[in-house]
Amino acid sequence: MVFCCAGKPVITYDEKYRTALKLKGGSTLTISVTVAGSPAPKVSWAEVPGASVETKDSVSTLTVKNVTSKVAGKIQVKAENKVGSDTAEFTVEIKGLSLV
Repeated sequence: MVFCCAGKPVITYDEKYRTALKLKGGSTLTISVTVAGSPAPKVSWAEVPGASVETKDSVSTLTVKNVTSKVAGKIQVKAENKVGSDTAEFTVEIKGLSLV
């Protein structure tokens, strides 16, 4: 079986995500990536408390409203198809949370 146009997934994203994302507690976190590959890759995000994910065409977006310290740390996205996979990791820092 020959795949004429098969391609391993590739995840790309804006330069602003290459450094730690610094957010204030209670704000909204949004991370968008573009995924290419053939056949169309399946996109999955690491579990993040309170997150919603929307994937449409080649763009996948993770959104967390009202962020808390539970969101801080590394967030990973993975794209997979039968040809291979790609991953990207983002660092999130939450500032200004008061301890109760």
